[in-house]
Amino acid sequence: MLVADTGVLLALLDKDEEHQAFLVDLAEARWGVEWGTEDDLERAHDLHRQYGALKLGVADGVVIAIAERLKAEAIATLDLKHFGAVKLAGNPRLLPRDL
Repeated sequence: MLVADTGVLLALLDKDEEHQAFLVDLAEARWGVEWGTEDDLERAHDLHRQYGALKLGVADGVVIAIAERLKAEAIATLDLKHFGAVKLAGNPRLLPRDL
């Protein structure tokens, strides 16, 4: 399983047609969408407290919590400031850094 920090993916889709193709892929279940649970929000809050100096945002915290809960093998992100500094349960790879 791969969990993606999609903010960077959407930012790369600067053409309307590419963005539309991504949405079609989502609608056709080529990609799964995990919105998180209350437990994920609690874990994100714990991470925020534990890594206060990082100013870890709720979105990054929830992505980390989801990756831990789903036992993801990797997280796709370019945000190494946050994801590279947090000790992640299960030690998933950070892509593309760990290729």
